[in-house]
Amino acid sequence: MTALLALKHPLCPHRERVAPAPGSTQGDPGSLREEILTHATGGHTTRDIAFASSRSVYPVTIEACRMVADGLMTVVPGTSPAGEDVPLPRSLRRHALPKPFQSG
Repeated sequence: MTALLALKHPLCPHRERVAPAPGSTQGDPGSLREEILTHATGGHTTRDIAFASSRSVYPVTIEACRMVADGLMTVVPGTSPAGEDVPLPRSLRRHALPKPFQSG
């Protein structure tokens, strides 16, 4: 989870739904990005996309985070875990990242 939270735009694989950004095009045929864009309809989370494409949740989520950061996809409004109405499992809560080690 620390690696996921360290990305420029971390996504919650179980809550945030993603959709292609306006003007984004399919990637290379057979690539992970193409599969993600194919299944990113605005109604699916990265977990859903991973299952639909028979891939593991972690690599799909990481690549989707990169795609959102690159402007290829957007997060559907209202699906981010910012609200506290439904508590997330402890492993999915956004915690402050540990400070990097600095030799002194």
